[in-house]
Amino acid sequence: MLFVEDLVPGDRIALDGIRAVVRKQVPHGTDQRLVELAHSSDDRSELILKSGSKVEVY
Repeated sequence: MLFVEDLVPGDRIALDGIRAVVRKQVPHGTDQRLVELAHSSDDRSELILKSGSKVEVY
């Protein structure tokens, strides 16, 4: 498990049944992170997560 702020490009993540590869993550507003996805198990290209959220890396 990593905090969303610690994700780097190429990390493979699993969250709420979705598996994805991180393209990049950047601040979004004051307490959120925008995670852009290079590939995901559904059609998502990005996720917005609360800063400090833990994400499973596999």
